[in-house]
Amino acid sequence: MTAPEADAWTGRRLGPREACTTTMGAWKRARGGISVDGNDTTNTPRIVNVNVASSLGAYLLRTQELGAVEGPEGSLALHPALQPVLEALHHVLAGGEVAVHVLRSGNPDIVAELDRRAAHATLEANILQKVSGSSLTTTV
Repeated sequence: MTAPEADAWTGRRLGPREACTTTMGAWKRARGGISVDGNDTTNTPRIVNVNVASSLGAYLLRTQELGAVEGPEGSLALHPALQPVLEALHHVLAGGEVAVHVLRSGNPDIVAELDRRAAHATLEANILQKVSGSSLTTTV
């Protein structure tokens, strides 16, 4: 894995510390001092740069526009209806098995839009990973 030379969102050139080429060092720095086991090694909140495909950024912004997070600035929280989905995700990631049931269908146009955005973000992330040789943090 090679470190990026510039921030994907701003184009700002990364300093030597940010552009660390060691995998674990870059991983730990990208996670803001949080070790692989999830322990915060600094106890200080800070902004970190995370490289993602532009379509993933657009997807995340759209989910926010649709209410995925709510509350006043400085007190944002995940929408309560999404909390069980997040909990289910955590169980899957921890080796568990879950079942998800849609109780009432949402607006089919918005569902289709989000499905398209998620598929495009995953495709774009994979293409960018292949051509750049570096790993993007996530896909949808």
